[in-house]
Amino acid sequence: MLFPRFGAALARLYIVSCVALAATSPMLRAQNAPSSPDANSLAELQAEVAALKAALSQKDAELARLKGAAAPAPAPSAPAEAPSAGPVPSASASSSAQVAPIAGEEGSPVQMSEFEVTTTQGHGYVSGNSASAFKTDESLMALPQGDIVVTSDLIRDLDYINTTDVLQYFGVQAAAQGEFMTLRGNSTVSLPYLDEGPEIPTWEDDAIIDSYEVIKGPAQTLYLNAGLSGVILKATKKPLPYNQEILTASIDDNGLYRLTGDFTGPIGVLGGAQFSYRFVGVYQHGNTYFMNLPNNREVLFPELGIKYRNTTVRVYYNLQIIKGEQDGQDIMTPNGDLYTGAGVHEANQPPNNLNEFETRHVYAELDQKLSNNWEMKLSGAYWNYLDFGNFAYATDVNWNNNTENFISRIDNEKWHFWTVINDYQGHYDIGPSTWEMPARDAFGWAFSSQVDKQAYWTTAPFPYPNGPIGGSVNVPVNSAAAINALQNPPVSAFSPPSVADGGPGGDFETELSTMYAQHTMDLIPNWLTVVAGFTFNSIATESVTDWAVLPWNATFESVSQWNHRLAAVIHLGPSVSIYALDSTTFTPPATGLFLENGELPPNQLGTGTELGLKWNFLGGKISGESAWFKEVLTNGLNSTAGTLPNGALYAAVIGSVTLEGVDGDASFTIVPGWQLIGSWYAGHQVDPFNQPVPGSYNNFWAAYTRYDFPKNEPLAGITTGGGVSRLGGRWQSTGGLTYSGYLPAIEKVEVGTLVNGFVQYQFNKHWDFRVVCDNILDQHYPVAVETAFIIDPSPGRIFSFETAYKY
Repeated sequence: MLFPRFGAALARLYIVSCVALAATSPMLRAQNAPSSPDANSLAELQAEVAALKAALSQKDAELARLKGAAAPAPAPSAPAEAPSAGPVPSASASSSAQVAPIAGEEGSPVQMSEFEVTTTQGHGYVSGNSASAFKTDESLMALPQGDIVVTSDLIRDLDYINTTDVLQYFGVQAAAQGEFMTLRGNSTVSLPYLDEGPEIPTWEDDAIIDSYEVIKGPAQTLYLNAGLSGVILKATKKPLPYNQEILTASIDDNGLYRLTGDFTGPIGVLGGAQFSYRFVGVYQHGNTYFMNLPNNREVLFPELGIKYRNTTVRVYYNLQIIKGEQDGQDIMTPNGDLYTGAGVHEANQPPNNLNEFETRHVYAELDQKLSNNWEMKLSGAYWNYLDFGNFAYATDVNWNNNTENFISRIDNEKWHFWTVINDYQGHYDIGPSTWEMPARDAFGWAFSSQVDKQAYWTTAPFPYPNGPIGGSVNVPVNSAAAINALQNPPVSAFSPPSVADGGPGGDFETELSTMYAQHTMDLIPNWLTVVAGFTFNSIATESVTDWAVLPWNATFESVSQWNHRLAAVIHLGPSVSIYALDSTTFTPPATGLFLENGELPPNQLGTGTELGLKWNFLGGKISGESAWFKEVLTNGLNSTAGTLPNGALYAAVIGSVTLEGVDGDASFTIVPGWQLIGSWYAGHQVDPFNQPVPGSYNNFWAAYTRYDFPKNEPLAGITTGGGVSRLGGRWQSTGGLTYSGYLPAIEKVEVGTLVNGFVQYQFNKHWDFRVVCDNILDQHYPVAVETAFIIDPSPGRIFSFETAYKY
């Protein structure tokens, strides 16, 4: 019963494509136009278009008839005749590429393939439950776990350039500002995946990002080595089927300025292949809110797209050079507060304390439509990342005499990744015509080789130039002048350590591989969907502690594990669904650990159990989801359980770490021009002894809104928006702090409330201007906490001015 809908959509797509290509592609017109006007040819074309329109009208009438005959009964007492209405993946207008329209600049997401949403621009803040997502491109209403798609529009309005800043409105907490984050109150750090491939950057500019997808809960069955609490997917900008050029300039009250260019459009047609391009460029320079902390960035992102019949190819090169801090270096007081005694602009950073982070990333992707129902995607990436620079940092804080101890080192770490991912998916119907059960299969494999060559040296005199080699300096915590007087050695002052001193560094290689298969079926059409997926994961590591010693003395470890994903979704009509999920993950034990009997520790097995509710009313104007979840990570280790007769330490299994809570999100677009989103979480993570786990957090809530004044009102052209975000109950170890008073081993960290806002004026169809205020309340609190003396502080109130020209 889906064929009439597919036929209508294909006819509509063909007509739109003919008109758009004839109007916008000079190369196509030059290639196909006769040397002189031909009235007969024009008449034939007009007749063909008229015939196609007539066929489309017939299909629409047939579809309307089928919809009227297929209204579902209150309960399925007998098999229905393949009703076409209802929230099943294959029947959702937004979950199939065959029925998704190609939009204009302000339309729906442009979706060219079941694997690819080309852009979310102009689609509002969040692609709610009417949208499709996940590797399997299912309707969000049919996904048996939480999944939020954050669109290009919201990314722009938030006016942030780091992943952790954007996603703080969706329950994602910064473990370290930039790219290191945690989800659902979990203490385990997660890293985002760029175009579904793993990477490990400290910083990565979001100018190249079209959308984020926040998947809550276990997803390792489908995503390579994903964590127990979820995974963050970053989708890069792609070539668009229309011309668009956007120039943006901004400056804030600290003098930090930023220039961005984003250009895309069709190039032309050659040999039947349609060529398109995208180019993003960024230049940013200047000081931030904090002393000695500039944030300089250069980004180049050229991309080429090719579409030939049923084959789509895109290739891009991502070059990013970012100069900034390695880590936040503010410190925590004994009661868990952010210390600001040296001034709110003092971030504990001495002068010349910057690292350079360089990304060189090549990506290629091929999408092949194998038939009307089946597609294949093959992608490959080579990712180079360099972290280089010298910086001085605190190693401990003595609150008895109010001093902190600084040392200096050089960082020279090089990552080399190459990743290949191959996915297949298809949909079909099973069963007789009186009980057709829509089904969807997804299967594939992935491999990633990740090499990390480290060189961390402390071989320069410190303080420079007359201090001892590898020396340390105590400075008063309340003196910005003392911190600014620290003389950080230049890069040239560091030399490789001798083998006797530990050597220059280690070389560590990890190979990740997976094979997966998942089957989804509507056992009771429009009422009950079941999901069963299985994955075989393998992780192999090779560790060399000193790459200067030849031949290398490497330690090899290889572990593997079967994981599963089992779920059921009950559709309570087209607007409400409830689901249950049971899914597993695994994590290998830390390299170099052994049990007392000499064997390797067992894998840490993660199990996620979840019950959830989803809703989608008024065509997506009111949508959301909420879930109860429990995540258990088994085989927790005490890495220093005892000492063997030979002096080596051994580990012991001590139990499980348990995370339990509720979370959810909602979006509203009831009043024309007004959008509102919200997200929340409440729960706790405890260790085997029922104590809070450092790095975990107990609650979170956030909301963000935008209102566009109507065109026929005096304030036409003005848009205003803003949001609030608050995270509480965050726990952190007090290790590294010395204090003679009461100092618990784990302390609750100070919380703050972030309030942002913006006002934009659309001067004409080309120009817009906006003023943004970050941290309106001017609060100072920890944003990210790695240790008690490695903290990213919240900048105070910042105003910025931005203008964009679009043509």
